[in-house]
Amino acid sequence: MSTSLVRLARPDELPLALSILLTVQPAEERPTRLAQALQLIDSGLLECHVVVVERQGQLVGAINCQPTAGEAGLIWPPVFQDESKRAEEEALLIRYACDWLRQQGARLVQCCLPISDCELGRPLLAQGFSRLGWLLSLRHDLQLSDQPQDWLVGYRLQTFTPDSRSDFQSTILETYEDTQDFPEMNGIRDIAAVLAGHQAAGRFDPSRWWLLYRDDKAVAVLLLNELYDGEWEIAYVGVVPQARRQGIARRLVRQGLQFARVEGASRVTLAVDERNHVAWHLYEQLGFRLYEQRQVFLWVAR
Repeated sequence: MSTSLVRLARPDELPLALSILLTVQPAEERPTRLAQALQLIDSGLLECHVVVVERQGQLVGAINCQPTAGEAGLIWPPVFQDESKRAEEEALLIRYACDWLRQQGARLVQCCLPISDCELGRPLLAQGFSRLGWLLSLRHDLQLSDQPQDWLVGYRLQTFTPDSRSDFQSTILETYEDTQDFPEMNGIRDIAAVLAGHQAAGRFDPSRWWLLYRDDKAVAVLLLNELYDGEWEIAYVGVVPQARRQGIARRLVRQGLQFARVEGASRVTLAVDERNHVAWHLYEQLGFRLYEQRQVFLWVAR
């Protein structure tokens, strides 16, 4: 077998590397997608990190990877230009990409694949990735009643400020206890990195991050981010164990939806582990509807 060289694509190689990655897309869409990607890269709006495999002086395979805020990274399955794909080259691409992401500070690397592409994740499993649950993406169209919230005496909301940061961090950590939302990810990153990841998702505004206090004790948290084109996201919602099953999450999410509508949002999305049946059913009762389902693959840096 000829020697294979695995490395990061040079800037002048990006058009070919991206063309290889796009071979999994319908042929009629590839030219437009390639032109759009190159334009975003040239304008500085898109960072592109593609690892390629070179065989006999020719690029034959590629894998896309992206560092993300909060000591994390994203990766996609390797793609080859023709039918000459080799398992050992798939392995080299995946290992190189994960090692490179680790060098950029990633403590965990995720790949989320739709149902139709789940089989593409098999090479990841062979290189140390774990297959977790299904990530359900839900959407709310903000058709809401104007009924005011019925918070009881003793409750108050606190927005995110430098002085409240430590309360946000400690409360989020409390809400992780016995969580059913991808518990496999708990403890991999410290809470400061987790918050940094949430802040980098969309347009962070501290007035949209809330702690709910009952008397002087923080019992719940909701992180709301504006994304794009009228879409907002509930990045995180959680209730501490001793305050669960008291209707707090329901009231807090409803208040978040009403706030987003008043601020001009046209829809709000969130994601939940399909194994978290309690949360999933709550969101459905509040009017969220499923629009996408993806399989999560996870690699943890050692």
